Amino acid sequence: MTNLLKRKYEDKKIRISLLILSILFGSFFVFTLSLTRFILYQISYLVFKSKSDQIGFTILCFSILYPTQVLSISFVLPILLQLVSYFCTDYKWIVQKMVLISVLFIYFKKVDIVSLLLFNLLRKFYGCVFLLGMFISDFVTLKIPSLTIHYAPQYVFILAFIVVYIQCLKHFKWKYMILFLLPFLEVFCNPFFQVYTLNIGQGDCSVIVEPFYKSVVMIDCGQSLYRDNVERIIFPFLENKNIHTIDTLILTHDDFDHSGGYDRLKEKVKIKKVIKDSKDKVNVKYPFYLLLQERKAKDENDSSIISYFTYDHLNYLFMGDASKEIEKQLMDAYDLKADVIKVGHHGSNTSSDAAFLDSLDCKIALISAGYKNKYDHPSTETLKTLDYLNIHTFCTSTDGSIAIYSLHHFAFVVTNDGLFGIIRA
Repeated sequence: MTNLLKRKYEDKKIRISLLILSILFGSFFVFTLSLTRFILYQISYLVFKSKSDQIGFTILCFSILYPTQVLSISFVLPILLQLVSYFCTDYKWIVQKMVLISVLFIYFKKVDIVSLLLFNLLRKFYGCVFLLGMFISDFVTLKIPSLTIHYAPQYVFILAFIVVYIQCLKHFKWKYMILFLLPFLEVFCNPFFQVYTLNIGQGDCSVIVEPFYKSVVMIDCGQSLYRDNVERIIFPFLENKNIHTIDTLILTHDDFDHSGGYDRLKEKVKIKKVIKDSKDKVNVKYPFYLLLQERKAKDENDSSIISYFTYDHLNYLFMGDASKEIEKQLMDAYDLKADVIKVGHHGSNTSSDAAFLDSLDCKIALISAGYKNKYDHPSTETLKTLDYLNIHTFCTSTDGSIAIYSLHHFAFVVTNDGLFGIIRA
């Protein structure tokens, strides 16, 4: 519209025309965030002469009208591109692509390089496809190839981006582009041993990552009748952590809330080894044992694979859905000590015997349970037992996903709702 009007009218008349058309469009349909920003900018152009004043006026008015939407991508991205367009004189194309990449990583945790580089061409192509599709039934197009990079930005990414961005605005130097590559290497340089208990509702899924991504072990990948846990939670988590291969997947038993996501998961990521029997060995180089290979099990829950592993002087015990009877068999067969226990059967009163927990000398208990689940997990009895034994308890139903990080003698726990605690050795 702007290009057509420029052929006959001066800039001020064009701005007034666009402003009127935009307001009419919003009145008949809806004032979206993008449309509101556009209207505010047209007003600022008519009121102020300075580009900085125009952008400042737009930001101020939008913040007053939509204080909770200031960080939405439909506002942040256009403002950033405007800043680059007006104040970056050299290498504008490179800086714009840097802004786009950064925004895509921050908001979507991924970027398609093909779409990014060919955006202007593809925009025209998809416009033609859309028009043809309106008039030609069953119109089929070729699928555009993609090259998607996943990355969850950390502080190093933000710092490197700011440095490169500032240098590009001043005077572009290719050597600063090396800094922009650091964040992509950062994810493979994590020195912490990481143990995650994901919040997948009434089910189980834990991910154990060795420092520098030497190995990844997953214990269970439970599904839900109400949503696809793999699609909505587990796979996005793996993408954000740049995990594309699982060295060992342990399926503790055949219950849907523990192993129901396996078929879906293997379509998404490469799984080198799947363990369904306690006699198998876990494909890692640190101490990782599957306990009680010979046992008396009365049902499927009591057949759960029990995992016991050690790293950075911390011992972890994951019980699956094993009951108190299996806990007694464990006490008879082993002299176990565990700093962290993933309590059995989602905190049900069929597990977590007081004598068993006391013998382990636990510091932390992890419970995976759904919010207001129909089974009332975790049970009040189990929570009282854990409290009586002074075991700090974290449950996904109240705390969200739980992460434990360790480095030599230093370890700490972080929950999704913001709790932070240091684990004493």
